Amino acid sequence: MATYYLHTNNTSTKITVGPEPRGDLGSWDTFISVNAICEALPPKYSQYWFPWSDVYRPPPPEVWYGALKTLHREQTFGRDIYLYCDTGEYRSPAVLGAYLSVYFTPYKVKSIVEAAEGEGPNPLKCWSRYCAECPGLLEWVAGIPGYPYPPMTQCKKS
Repeated sequence: MATYYLHTNNTSTKITVGPEPRGDLGSWDTFISVNAICEALPPKYSQYWFPWSDVYRPPPPEVWYGALKTLHREQTFGRDIYLYCDTGEYRSPAVLGAYLSVYFTPYKVKSIVEAAEGEGPNPLKCWSRYCAECPGLLEWVAGIPGYPYPPMTQCKKS
């Protein structure tokens, strides 16, 4: 589990990337799941679920779009976020890597990743893996005109 600190304009946010939460839910305000299934948390927490079942392939476009927009909105409001998947090793770090790549400058991304606390896979490497396997994914997620979502048949399976 690794924690990243984002400081923008008037907000500071903590985004923790890890496995599905069990037991103590800590001090997070928002939980975002990119799992095949999602267990409901107590109603006092904000919870979002973007179903992603095959860890070896990029998810449908709605998962990227929804997860990135939700991360951005929650981060803008200064909420502390727990982003998770089954093990916290592939999907959730890839989503954070995509978010950082799209919403922040390379210099800012480098400083965020270097200042992370805890152990976990590098979100940029996880995101890059999906981009390498699926040509056009980076451009589509970044919103560059002229790039439709790559068909799953184009994506190589790891």
